[in-house]
Amino acid sequence: MTVWCDFTAEFINGPFFFEKVTQTGFKTVSVTGQRYVALLQNNIILELQERQTLQTVQQQDGATPHIALPKQCLLRPTFGEDRIISGYFNHKWPSSMADLTPGDFWLW
Repeated sequence: MTVWCDFTAEFINGPFFFEKVTQTGFKTVSVTGQRYVALLQNNIILELQERQTLQTVQQQDGATPHIALPKQCLLRPTFGEDRIISGYFNHKWPSSMADLTPGDFWLW
């Protein structure tokens, strides 16, 4: 099972499951850059727009789908360079920091 969610100080957005429908039911799929961008476009950004919370900071870890070029092209115009913490943006996850993101600490 592959699950993803995000959160702010006010709400949790998700969980979202990376699955596809087969003849025998649901099958877990891996998170690719394409699937991650689809999740952001179709769920996360829409939810943030509806709640009028696009001024939040988006923090991504170094997972390959999180640094994929299509994701970068989607997030730059949506959030701007200064509100994204991720590789290939102005603010990278500091290498001296423990590898424990807020999601790891609060959700799992």
